[in-house]
Amino acid sequence: MTQKTDESLKQLPGPEGTAAPGSSGLVLPDQVLPPHLFVLPMNHAVVYPTMMAPLQVTIPRYIDMVEQALSKNPSRTLGLLLTRDSEVTAETKLSDLHPVGVIVKVVKRLKMPDGSISLLVHSLKRFQVRAGLSESPFIVVEPEYLEDVLEKSTEFDALSRTVIALVKQLSEINPFFTDEMRMAMLNAPNQGTVADIIAFALAFPKEQAQEFLETLSVRARFEKLIGEIGRAHV
Repeated sequence: MTQKTDESLKQLPGPEGTAAPGSSGLVLPDQVLPPHLFVLPMNHAVVYPTMMAPLQVTIPRYIDMVEQALSKNPSRTLGLLLTRDSEVTAETKLSDLHPVGVIVKVVKRLKMPDGSISLLVHSLKRFQVRAGLSESPFIVVEPEYLEDVLEKSTEFDALSRTVIALVKQLSEINPFFTDEMRMAMLNAPNQGTVADIIAFALAFPKEQAQEFLETLSVRARFEKLIGEIGRAHV
C-alpha cells in the first residue's frame, strides 16, 4: 500500500490512523470548487465527504504532484481516486482508477525525514471524472461535482429512523462508533452525511466502499446500511 495512514498523525481526532468526522459537510465560500484537479491515486479506504483523514505519500511522482498542487492552487485541493485492481505505482494511469472519487482540502502537510510527506485532508464532495486533461507528469482531470439525491417523504423519514436505531444498538459492540462520531451524526447537515459517517464506521472493504461512494441516492445508501448492520449483528 503506497498511500497509507501515518503513525505520526495518530493523535488526530477519530479512531487511530483512520478518518474522523469533519466539522461540517458544507463547502465554505473560501473553498470554491476548482475546475481542474490534480489526482492522488489511492488504494485503501474511501475518505467520505465531511471526514478528515491522515495520509502518507511516499512515491516521488506523487510527492512532486502534491507540492505543485499546493503551490499553484490557493484552495489547497486534490482529487482522490481509488485504484480498480492494482497497487499504486509511479506508472499508475487514469484508466487504472475508478471514475468517481472525492475532492479534499489539504489542512496540514508535514515533510518526513525519509522524504515522504504526511497530509491531513478534509473531504469536501464527491466528483466524477468528466475528462482527463493530463497523464504526465501528473494526472489532472476536469471534475463534475456530484450532489446527493435526497427525498422528502414519510417512508424515507421512517427509513432514516430505522438506520439510526440500528446504529445505536451496534454502537454498544462496535468500537468505531465513538462519542465523537455519534456527535457528528447528530450535527450532520443532512441525511447523506449521516449515511457516510455510518459507512465509515462499518469499515467497508475497498470495492464495497467505492460502490457506496458512487451511490448518490441517500435512500439507496440507507438500504445498503440496513443490510450491512444486519450482517454485523450476526
